Formats: sequence, structure tokens, C-alpha cells
Amino acid sequence: MSFTLKYSYPSFSPIACCLGKPVLLQWTGGDVLKVTVRYRPPLRDIGAERDIPAVAGAISGVRGFLVLFARVAIHFSRTFISYVSAFVARHTACAHHLVDELKSAGVEAEYLPVLNHIPVEEVPLPEEWSLLAYIGFHASSDTRDFYGWKTLCRLAEDSPDLRIDVVGRGADPKGLPPNLRFLGYVEDIRLVLRKVKGLLRINYHDGMPRMVFESLALGRYVICNMPIPAD
Repeated sequence: MSFTLKYSYPSFSPIACCLGKPVLLQWTGGDVLKVTVRYRPPLRDIGAERDIPAVAGAISGVRGFLVLFARVAIHFSRTFISYVSAFVARHTACAHHLVDELKSAGVEAEYLPVLNHIPVEEVPLPEEWSLLAYIGFHASSDTRDFYGWKTLCRLAEDSPDLRIDVVGRGADPKGLPPNLRFLGYVEDIRLVLRKVKGLLRINYHDGMPRMVFESLALGRYVICNMPIPAD
């Protein structure tokens, strides 16, 4: 039996080693920013009025003690990597581009897709043009642009006939355009995807989220900012 940990909780790795358990660190997306943020330019959302440091995206949604820990991890990434790597048997990443990004920061990771089988269904597209988007509303207002929030609002305002449904954890935002609807957390995303024509996934940084493949499996259009492998 081995322990699988994300970089959000690296302090567990030496404990696992003391118990004689090999540690596998699995990288999935935004966690990669915690060690590669020094190599990235500031975030500039298409609809935003100012630059947001990439470090804001790295700690987006983290609270309390974890905020402090994330800041330390970012500012001392080399020490952080050395400390964690000493207790890690294997690094894996769910996307090829994450493997390349980690390598630039000194972490040798293997590509390991983590998606379970997703059934392909022939679901007719709705007549109305509609999109589904994901926004992390658990993040502060300054870091929501990490998910493309300002761009999404501008798209809704410029295209009043386009219905946009938004899923994500957090409080229901106020003052939204009438064609922008917040659905909150959704247990079965496929039920929502059946009702839209496409998925809009424009995070500043991403891994290989399952909802992208679920959209494609249902025959939906996908607009995203990452390469999608044919395999």
C-alpha cells in the first residue's frame, strides 16, 4: 500500500516514509503553479482592468494557515521541492504540459492519466446557443480572474442572446447579466452539459479536467486554453 499526496499537503510525506510507505505525488493543475509561478508572467484576463500576479492564482481559494503555507512554498520553491522530493518515490502528472512545466522547475514527473472511463453518448445539441463555464467563486474577487470571470461577464454583456450557465463552489455572485446564470456546485455535470451546446474553460492555468472529456463525449463544443491529446 502506498500514499498518494498532492502538493497541498506535503508535510504528510515524511510521516508516510516513517511508516515505511512509498509516497506518490500526483499533480493535477493549479498545484503546479506553487513551484513554477516564478517562471510565469502576471495574469492578464481579457476583461480585467489590471494585472494580477500569478502568485494570486497559486493560492486562490486557500484560507487561513494554508495561505501562509502557500506563500512560503512559492517564495522558497527550491527548498520546498528539495524537502518534499526527499520523501517522494514517484511524481506523476495528469497532463503532458504539466510534465513539461514541472521539469522547468526541477521536478521530474511521469505522465499518468487519472480519468476513469467516460462513456460516449449521442446527445442532440439544443437549438438555443448556450455555454457552460466553471468559475471558482470560493476565491476572492481579485483572484476570480484566474478562472476568466471578467472575460465571462464581458461575453455575457456583449452577447445578450447567449445563455451562459456557470458552475463552481462558493456564494452566488450578485449583479449578474440576465443571461448569466449561476448554478453552484453540481454533483452530476453531465446533466448540465446535456442542456448546453458547448463548454468554455478559460482558466489561467489548468491540468486536464474531467469535464472537458465529458463534454466531448456528449458531442459538445469545447473552448479551452490547453492542448487536448488525441489519446
